[in-house]
Amino acid sequence: MNSFSTKWVVFISLILLAGCDIALKRKSESNPDYQAEMRKQIAEDEKNGKNKKSKSKNSEPVKARAIFSDRDTKLIKLYYGDESKSSILKDMIKHTWVSEKQAKNLTVTKRISNDIQVMPLPLELEKILSPLPRYSIRVQVGKNVIIMDIKSRRIIDIVKL
Repeated sequence: MNSFSTKWVVFISLILLAGCDIALKRKSESNPDYQAEMRKQIAEDEKNGKNKKSKSKNSEPVKARAIFSDRDTKLIKLYYGDESKSSILKDMIKHTWVSEKQAKNLTVTKRISNDIQVMPLPLELEKILSPLPRYSIRVQVGKNVIIMDIKSRRIIDIVKL
């Protein structure tokens, strides 16, 4: 092929890629049974009033929103419990592995040291979870999902997987 036709093929390919909105999804996410199960769990939780943790009247509203609700905990465990996402969980655990000594230091109100690698949750999971207050993020460290203050790296809440 000459250079003109090569450029033309690349140009057409770029146009097609930019114009096409192709999203590759795993079978379980598009599976109506899986989606129905998640909707049913959420509806049951909201019906029974189990989607919020009770806090005292004196607690700050920002902190109350920053904890894992029962609904969020169930959604996280459902997401990682799915067979098609088990490889995602294994990879994230492998990349954010912590020693037993470091794992014992991961408690609420303590700071995550800078030598511990944290990974944000997959965007797909983050979209279905409740919103967080400003300067907070959900991350995974080893076998834990943590709500962390971005600036201070202080742990606000933890869910063990």
